[in-house]
Amino acid sequence: MTLRLKRPVKHGLYIIGAAITAIIVINGYFSSPSYQSEALHTYLEKEIAWKNHNGVITDAFKIYGSTDDELYLWYLFEEWDVDNQTVKSAASLPLIIELNNRGEAIGHKIPEDGALYPESMKELFPFHVSVRMPKNGAPSSIVQAVKMQQEDLSREEDIE
Repeated sequence: MTLRLKRPVKHGLYIIGAAITAIIVINGYFSSPSYQSEALHTYLEKEIAWKNHNGVITDAFKIYGSTDDELYLWYLFEEWDVDNQTVKSAASLPLIIELNNRGEAIGHKIPEDGALYPESMKELFPFHVSVRMPKNGAPSSIVQAVKMQQEDLSREEDIE
């Protein structure tokens, strides 16, 4: 006995296969430009992150795409209170970093808040970038990176 799929199911599977193939091709085609990682990290900490208390900034970012003069990324930062081992302030957001011809960050763009957010995302980010960005919060990889930084800070505090 052979299993036969109905025609709509077959077509659905073909469409899913084509979509997966397209995503793989798009991810391979759009690479990130060269940028200065340490300088970018410093820029993010100074220009985007903030401290409301006397904590330590723990942060991470994930790059989703680029052009010659822009980097499309998701940035997460948390102000970590080492003494109480709690987060005092935090933000998680998509942003565009503007680059000069040496790959240094010279500016940034952030989507609008609230009801304007979806339309602002469409205006700022190319489709191939926005479709890969998370819809509900930071990517788990950068959440984990921030938690690891906080654990390291807590261990250092325990040693002292």
